[in-house]
Amino acid sequence: MNQQLYLQSFQLTRGWGREALSEAIPGWMVAELPVSTGIYITCGFDQLVRYVGSAHRPGVTHGVYRRITEHPVPWQLQWEWFWIIPLRNETPLDVVRAIEGQVIDLLNPPMNRKRHPLKFVPMYRELKRHADSQAA
Repeated sequence: MNQQLYLQSFQLTRGWGREALSEAIPGWMVAELPVSTGIYITCGFDQLVRYVGSAHRPGVTHGVYRRITEHPVPWQLQWEWFWIIPLRNETPLDVVRAIEGQVIDLLNPPMNRKRHPLKFVPMYRELKRHADSQAA
């Protein structure tokens, strides 16, 4: 995994992403990252992608970290580096899962057993504009 591949993954958010990271985060620092909703890309010590997952926990300050700790310990022991794609807190669960599926399809990590069907990810502005027009 490298910065270029991470930025390609980040572009799959279609505006739902908050701010791209500048580099991978070592495992021990993930607990300090205040991200409640997002995609996480795990890598081994060799920076090869192992797994892609997601967390949708609006209101939980460290939701991504908490989700990562729910994985089996033998899996976690293989994960040294993390690339986190922070998503807006208002990102709907189905959009989070669609983004996760597209990142999985892009990176093809060996530890992902469940394949997500490729789903359309609506642009953030399109969905927001639609919601605003319905509220009026």
